[in-house]
Amino acid sequence: MAPPRHPALTRSLHVLVIDDESSVLDLARERLEGEGHRVTGLQSANSVETVIRVLRPDVVLIDVMMPGLEGKQLARLLATYATVPSPGIILHSSIPMRALSYALDVRSALGVIQKTNDDVEFFFAFNGLVDRLPAPS
Repeated sequence: MAPPRHPALTRSLHVLVIDDESSVLDLARERLEGEGHRVTGLQSANSVETVIRVLRPDVVLIDVMMPGLEGKQLARLLATYATVPSPGIILHSSIPMRALSYALDVRSALGVIQKTNDDVEFFFAFNGLVDRLPAPS
């Protein structure tokens, strides 16, 4: 069960979750929809930039270790959306943050959430990161 929503999060977000593991995708969907967010899930990183342009999600929660998502593509994705207020990119990884920061410039993402089965830990990280998103105009 999810913890209470962060007080600053009074709006529902459209979250695009991209992960090649169906169990991770299902868990993220269950968690986020349970908090009132709208979730679109993808199991492939193919055409991710086009999908983002078409769907215009508020947040993209993306696994960093996926077939078809090379470091250069992820770096380009992060660089593209670093200057755009939406969507916020959140990296979702089982790789420890310190190791991940050596591989990617994570500063252009909203941040990193470590994959976890702990709902409280997930929402503590997620809510803290989406709290950085600008308010809708």
